[in-house]
Amino acid sequence: SAYAILPDLAIVTDVTFATAPGIKAEESGKFGGGPVISLSAVTDRPFTDSLIELCKEGEIPYGITVDATNTGTNATMLTLVGDGIPVAVVSVPIGSMHTYNETVELSDIENTAKLFAKAICNAEIFEKGDTRYV
Repeated sequence: SAYAILPDLAIVTDVTFATAPGIKAEESGKFGGGPVISLSAVTDRPFTDSLIELCKEGEIPYGITVDATNTGTNATMLTLVGDGIPVAVVSVPIGSMHTYNETVELSDIENTAKLFAKAICNAEIFEKGDTRYV
């Protein structure tokens, strides 16, 4: 579908591990900490920085995770479509991932939705940073 649409930007959304025993804090999100934004070799830094700035401006709590290479999402594939689609990865922290009783903090879903709404409604996100967005 990315070939058919060829979007200017893409926010890839997924879930990520919430902090729990046996999971490193830097590899997880915090319940009630809002969306978790990935810094990775495949994510577009100016676009990602714009999302972080929107969180700060909108007082939306957020977390950061560092994914050295692969984010475990379709982000990598999107960067290979056409001339490459700039991507950011935003995840919701959940507990007990890949089990029958996954749990989520509703405020994390609400804050992720707020971030997406701000990004969609904010034309400035396309004017900041990399000029290929304008």
